[in-house]
Amino acid sequence: MLSPLRASLNTLRPRISTYSTTISRTSHIAAMGQRLFSQFQQPETPDYKVEPIPRDLIPSLGQSKQQILWLGCSDSGYEETTTLNNLLEDEMIVVRNWGNMALSTDLAWASAVQHAVEMLGVKHIIVCGHYGCGIVKTDSATNSAYPWQKKISTLCSAHQHELECLADSERNKHLVELNVIKQMEGVRDLLDIVSPEKNRRITVHGFIYDRKGHRANRILLN
Repeated sequence: MLSPLRASLNTLRPRISTYSTTISRTSHIAAMGQRLFSQFQQPETPDYKVEPIPRDLIPSLGQSKQQILWLGCSDSGYEETTTLNNLLEDEMIVVRNWGNMALSTDLAWASAVQHAVEMLGVKHIIVCGHYGCGIVKTDSATNSAYPWQKKISTLCSAHQHELECLADSERNKHLVELNVIKQMEGVRDLLDIVSPEKNRRITVHGFIYDRKGHRANRILLN
């Protein structure tokens, strides 16, 4: 009675072993695929530097003609717009919203860009964030009740590893810089929609304002 049973078991053992090996290999391949997918989804850290703004970065036209569209944060003050020397007040159009966000879904911002580019012929668009921002901070990632908070939350998640490696005092500063870079991309995307033929003629700048020293630096992408 046992001999036929042993023979059957001996016949099944190689099949079971092969099946187990196949499962193991499949699981390994699936794990590798998941890691590769995660790496693909994880955006690269922007390669950039922060440096003082040259005094002659945008020379004054010497007349009341708008040449700059300034996107600032509602949490900041008017002082940041005075960091560009020798410019007349009429040379700049200032738009503010929560987190200085260049969203194509923001009708007010999209309309301002279209009017400034098509009707006024501005040559420069400046996205200006500021250190100590009460909006662009890692704490905002814990509350996604509002659209701007969702954007900050997404940005924090995308760069979670590098943010966690920084000291508390530097974490929010880095997030402010990352947000400015992200919104510079948003400006370019919006220009492709509202005025694709003029996109290349417009210079998009990224500024960071520091209230403590009343100075602004610019972000340069490498």
